[in-house]
Amino acid sequence: MKPVSSRLMVVDASVARDCGQRTTPPVPHCLRILETILKVCHRAALSDELKLEWDRHGKKSRNFMRWWKSMTNRRKIVRQDLRRLEELKGRLIRVANKQLHGLLEKDAHLVAAALEGNAVLLSRDEKLRSHLEKLAHRIQGLGDVLWVNPSRDLDTALEWLESGAPDGPEHRIGYQRDTAPTRTETHKRRAKPSRRRSPSTPRR
Repeated sequence: MKPVSSRLMVVDASVARDCGQRTTPPVPHCLRILETILKVCHRAALSDELKLEWDRHGKKSRNFMRWWKSMTNRRKIVRQDLRRLEELKGRLIRVANKQLHGLLEKDAHLVAAALEGNAVLLSRDEKLRSHLEKLAHRIQGLGDVLWVNPSRDLDTALEWLESGAPDGPEHRIGYQRDTAPTRTETHKRRAKPSRRRSPSTPRR
């Protein structure tokens, strides 16, 4: 069997938070994604900025902390120094509307980590992704960032992660998800409609 390659992952606090807290049950999708990362031996990026978010949100979830500890014990946590973070922030601010500046400055470290580490960004923040999709054509490389939402992309994401998370257009920020056909739509297009032969008219 061909060995599966290990890919670097950037796990957003939105995933860590939804692994279950003391007063809220876990989101199964988030747990299954993290368990798959651990099973396949993918790695997790950890910058100073992301560690602050993990400390703030992740420590509220025993499930996430158990995963973090297991990843650390297996030496699968990769510390990152985001050298181009400020440069990326500046580029985002220059092309984005003013009302988005606060959001983009706060979460730019996630994109920087994915870009600098050629990593997959795992996040449930569809609002952020939507804004980044609109800016992708104005910032070089932004559209190539691989983004997976455990809640939205679970059906395909688990198989994709288990196969080594190879590069592909369907998980890129610049990929037009709304115009891309789903599996069901593709199947319908490929299926040929059955033609019923009308009964022949009897001759008089």
